Amino acid sequence: MLWEILALKIVNTLYLYHKIKKEKISNAEFTQIITEMRSRLFKDVALMKDCPGLDIREFGARRAASTDIHRSNCEILFEMVPDVVKGTSNVMLAREFGSSNPTGTNAHELRMIPTATVDEPDEIIRMMYDIDRQWMHHHKGLGILLPDTFRTSFYFKNAVKYGAQDVIDGHTGCRHDSKDPMIGIPEYVQWLREHGRDPMKLISIPSDGLTVRSAIDIFLANRANI
Repeated sequence: MLWEILALKIVNTLYLYHKIKKEKISNAEFTQIITEMRSRLFKDVALMKDCPGLDIREFGARRAASTDIHRSNCEILFEMVPDVVKGTSNVMLAREFGSSNPTGTNAHELRMIPTATVDEPDEIIRMMYDIDRQWMHHHKGLGILLPDTFRTSFYFKNAVKYGAQDVIDGHTGCRHDSKDPMIGIPEYVQWLREHGRDPMKLISIPSDGLTVRSAIDIFLANRANI
């Protein structure tokens, strides 16, 4: 698990490097590709500027074409829309840029690996909540749930039954990964209200296949309904 980000980063970079060589992409053609990428980035920046209150965290470390390109893109975002893009999950770049604190969530493997060590269904479910409990103990203020590992609705439905009221009370937000955030966020809000928590004081993080346009649509639709 600790190698996931490093391994994916290395594989992606090497794949693209050899793809460029195999396709015999010239320096001029590569420059054209990068120019088009930057043009799309600036269009996204314009969309961000037109949406007050939007809050985006950059998660591109594993899939970046290279560290230099990733650094350059982060520099553009942090300079042009600092009120929108407030951090990166790349700890090295967060340190370099200073004001952008490292920000991210934990991974599905955090729950998958420990639950694979027990056999009884009830123990698996209890372990699912205990992982979040332990994470919040060791990383105070970073209690972002990732409930879709064993299905989001199942996680919410069984939390109290399996003694996880402290997880409900102590977590700081929820990452909506595989579930459509237009469904997952209202479900999460309802769950919070049922257990006496104020949705406006917690964080919802959609993270699967987003574009800036879809992120804005999700933000505006759910802000209007909370």
